Amino acid sequence: MINTGFAKAKAYCSSANLGAGFDVVGVALDAFFDEVEIEVREGNSVKLELAGMDVSAPNTASAAVKFFLQRIGRKASVVIRLKKGVPTGLGLGSSGASAAAASYAINEVFGRPLSPVELVDIAAKSEGAAAAGTAHADNVAASLLGGFAFITSTDPFKAFSLKPRGFPGFYIAIPPKGPMDKKTKAARQVLPNEVSLRQSIVEKAALLSMINAILTEDYISLAKALSLETPVELARYQAGLIPCYSEIKAGLLKGGALGVCISGAGPSVLAYGISPDFKRAIEEVYDGLGIKVDVRRTGIAPPTSSL
Repeated sequence: MINTGFAKAKAYCSSANLGAGFDVVGVALDAFFDEVEIEVREGNSVKLELAGMDVSAPNTASAAVKFFLQRIGRKASVVIRLKKGVPTGLGLGSSGASAAAASYAINEVFGRPLSPVELVDIAAKSEGAAAAGTAHADNVAASLLGGFAFITSTDPFKAFSLKPRGFPGFYIAIPPKGPMDKKTKAARQVLPNEVSLRQSIVEKAALLSMINAILTEDYISLAKALSLETPVELARYQAGLIPCYSEIKAGLLKGGALGVCISGAGPSVLAYGISPDFKRAIEEVYDGLGIKVDVRRTGIAPPTSSL
């Protein structure tokens, strides 16, 4: 017998990588969110509707539903109504939020046969199938679990999250979206295939510092860990994916930032600062470079939830 029913879920945006944490760290942010409605009936089809229109192109929401049904060995006719609140192409985990909301909602309809961590694996694979070309879980884990998410396994994908107490939040600097199509996939193609042993050790130390900083509420050390320049960051801004990033980072650090990193694949930039005029300081750095920017204060978001 096929389950029939309806569920609605909300998943927040995220910033991934956070300096040294390429593909293994992400943080959920409450700046934007996606909403997904799932309706399940008898049958064997998956249809996505966006703003009242049918969508035939691959999408992480429909991919997540298909992977979920395969995982539990069921067939159903599923209609997905996706309301996009997370802007696309800006390094804010837009496709990850859609995958998180869809996997959570379909799991609710079927009586929660999968745990939140199992949903991370479902959503990560949908990212690979419909967005990035390679399965990765940093964004989806953050959106699904909330807080700071750390990937502990890639086969299958597993993760845990830490929710910092008293953390004042970040500032996210969002420039205009560029013309690049499938930006995440393109941003992965410019990355080096290897890093040195020394670089690997430095990045592992930064990751451990990040975890310790969250556990001990040492947010100055957390910010410093975010600012580590890595080969991933270097390759992406040298390829022109984050225009003027080296100048932006230097300007923000001079203007009161305690930590700065690229948000995901960019071009948005994540910054941590505690001075009362830090938002204006960010705007002045971008203005000085002739770049329009939307600067938002963003808190750490909770897990994906039902609506």
